[in-house]
Amino acid sequence: MSVLGRRPNPEERPRWDRILSYASERSGGDARGLFFLNASSGQMPMGFVQALLAMGYRPIPLASDGDEKVVDVGI
Repeated sequence: MSVLGRRPNPEERPRWDRILSYASERSGGDARGLFFLNASSGQMPMGFVQALLAMGYRPIPLASDGDEKVVDVGI
């Protein structure tokens, strides 16, 4: 599902580096991006995790019980 109902154009995609820079400026310290991953199956895509780490993001594995949504655990 997409908010736009289609694949976003490059200029419509979030610029996370700008968001992190802004957060660092506002807080007066370093900001670090967190990336929440669904790990309910007990597995995580390690290539993707390594790419996140290389870009300076911190992968956060989340798991939930059967009736609980992983996104709710993250919030």
